[in-house]
Amino acid sequence: MPSALEHLARLPAPAPLADAVDLHRFLTLVPDPRDARGRRYPMTALLSAAAAGVLAGASSLAAIGE
Repeated sequence: MPSALEHLARLPAPAPLADAVDLHRFLTLVPDPRDARGRRYPMTALLSAAAAGVLAGASSLAAIGE
């Protein structure tokens, strides 16, 4: 799991709303290392979904996928 998501998982309380609103803007700055042929979904959408799963309590990649 990326270190930013691990940091979110360790937060004792939900992040302030102002930070959650800016999360999408910060995730757009993450470079996409995938080959163009392997891109079915935008990287920002994948990271946003993973962050939402972690914020909802998921602690593994399988739990995020569920």
